[in-house]
Amino acid sequence: MTSFTSALPLIVDSDRLAILPRSFAKAHAEALGLAMRPLPLALPPIEMSLVWYLGNERDAKHAWTRGLVRDAVRSPGLTSSLP
Repeated sequence: MTSFTSALPLIVDSDRLAILPRSFAKAHAEALGLAMRPLPLALPPIEMSLVWYLGNERDAKHAWTRGLVRDAVRSPGLTSSLP
């Protein structure tokens, strides 16, 4: 369970709000009866890193999974500093 998932029960049927990644909010808002609105202020980009144990560096399955993550980050609308 992500911390984003943990935030959802706290805002359903309340006067609370949460700042969540757009993709996560879109996936859950309608089913939970939540409204989505853009933030009324600009926020700096958030840098995220992919980290793994170096012992898995040459593991083919691990490399394949890292490649999937790299490709997903390179999807339209997202930026990456990955090589």
